[in-house]
Formats: sequence, structure tokens, C-alpha cells
Amino acid sequence: MSNLQPKVSIVSAVYNTSPDYLKAAFDSVRNQTYKNIEYIVVDDGSDKKTAGFCDLFWKKEIESGKVRVVHNKNNGVSYSRNCGLDLADGEYIVFLDSDDVLDVNFVTVMLEAVKKNALKVAVCDYSKKAATNASAEDISDLEVKKYSGSDIWKNLNTAYIWRTIYSADVIRNIRFDPSKKCCEDVLFFNEVLRSISSIGYVPLELYYYRQIPTSITHRYSSEICRDAIETYEGVYFTNTMVTKSRTAYSEVFTNYSRWLIRYLTAVRKEGRYSDFCSAVKMSRKKTRGRTNLIKKREVRSMISLLRLPCFINYGCVAVYDYLRKKKAWKNKG
Repeated sequence: MSNLQPKVSIVSAVYNTSPDYLKAAFDSVRNQTYKNIEYIVVDDGSDKKTAGFCDLFWKKEIESGKVRVVHNKNNGVSYSRNCGLDLADGEYIVFLDSDDVLDVNFVTVMLEAVKKNALKVAVCDYSKKAATNASAEDISDLEVKKYSGSDIWKNLNTAYIWRTIYSADVIRNIRFDPSKKCCEDVLFFNEVLRSISSIGYVPLELYYYRQIPTSITHRYSSEICRDAIETYEGVYFTNTMVTKSRTAYSEVFTNYSRWLIRYLTAVRKEGRYSDFCSAVKMSRKKTRGRTNLIKKREVRSMISLLRLPCFINYGCVAVYDYLRKKKAWKNKG
């Protein structure tokens, strides 16, 4: 690596994101304390309002070559991220979702973490409440933890590709699967973990994750949920580093159970009562004897209810869906 400051490429896929959210995301990139940044915005066939905002906001930076805004037809988030990766020429890569926000010191701290600790990949904590910029006191004498093997799944959620900095040489030949409707992050990160021996953890909330009710994660369909369920079964439950560690398996199984509940919610909305009953039976079979592994109380409670008659589950899932939406709207902005 050069003695000069390495270039960091930040990639954002954008699809019809509200300008209010885009402005916050874009400002967080513009205000980074680390300056050798290349920002690549890939517009995935957005409406004129969103596409125009991207061009207007970054007009000066586009002219100077510091920012690239690419307008594509709608091909999905995986295609857009792949496009960004193909264009990126930084020594390090960061993904920023277009409705999220980076701490102003995100790149500074994460880059320092990987360089000082001889790491290829590092993740930080994230917040769902508000963007809180790290202070000098937070950053000084920061202890970065290293995890490897089963400890990665015990201590880190490996379903997210954001809040992470990657050495470009690690992901040079790794791409997202455009055929996946959901959990493309899981597949991507799993491939990353095959290429490294350890991963660093920075114990600071440097990424602000905003849950927007209109985003893909709040527009579940039964097809999307089945895709996610199959991904978890294929990626995690065939991985001995997960299955041989009760703690690691518990972390993964909790998230897997969430997808089963989302699946029930989607089927209730889309299908007939008989379809819902079939979905309940399938979920019972997949979780039978393993409810005690689920760490989150509300998820464990919902899965426990599967043992009751279908008509009771039908009502419980409806209430759960209402409360989930209510919470998401409350957290909006």
C-alpha cells in the first residue's frame, strides 16, 4: 500500500429514495473528516425527482470527478451494487444504503482500524435512533476486537454488508447475485468470510440505519420471504462453524425465525386461509424443538404460538404485523 492516504470508494444504490433521506445520506458522505473518497451513486431507474436530485446535489463534485452518478434502467439493488463495484478504484470499499447515514468519522475510524490491526475487513456498531458523530474521546485508544471461526457468528450479525469497510482485493472477484430478491447481503458476506481468516469489530455506533416503511424490508411478499428462508438454510445451516456453536447457531436461528414470521404475515395478506394454515405447518416443522434457541423474546413468543390452532395464529400474526408497522412509522426520520 502506498504511503499516501489510500482512496476509499463509497457505493450507494438508489431507487426512488425520498430527497429528504438522500440529502442526509449525501451530506454524511460530503462531511466525512477523511477526504480521499470516491463516491459512486448508482441510480437504479428511479423517477425523475430522485434521479434529478442526485445530479443536482452532486453537480460540482461530478464536474470535478470526485463523484460519479450513474443512471441505469431498473435492474435491482444487486445489479446496481455490482455496477458500483465495477467502477470503484479505491483501495477500500464501503457500502452506504441511500436512506442511511454515516458518522462523519466513519471512514477515518474504520480505515485506521483495518490499517493498525492488519485487517482486510472491519465492521462497526450501528444505531436505529439517530446519527451521533463520534467524539475525539470515543476515537482515542479505541480497542478493536478480532474474531475468527465460530466467534464471528457468535458476536457479529453477518447479514449486513453496510457498516463495513472492505479491502478491495478481498472483494475484487465477489459480486451480488442479481437473481436474489432478498438476502443478497447474506450471500455476499458469506463469500467474503471464505476469503479472510478474521474480521475486526469497532465498538462505536458509526452507522445510522434508518427503517423506512416503504423500503424493501417493509414490503415483504411471500416470494421474497421464501427466498430469504432458503438462503438462510443454504448458507448458514450447512456451515459447521455455525451449527457446531450453540451461541452462533442461536444468533442465526433468531434471524431465520424472523423471516418465518414475515412469511406468515405475507401469506395472510396474499392467500386464502388454507394457504396460511399450510404456511403455519411448514413453520412448525422448521422450528420444532428449537424455540429455546431464539434470543429475542417477541420472536420466541410468536414462534411458540405456532403450536396453537391456525385461527389463533391468524389473529396473532395480524396484530404482530400492525405493531411492527406502527413501530416502523414511529422510528421514521
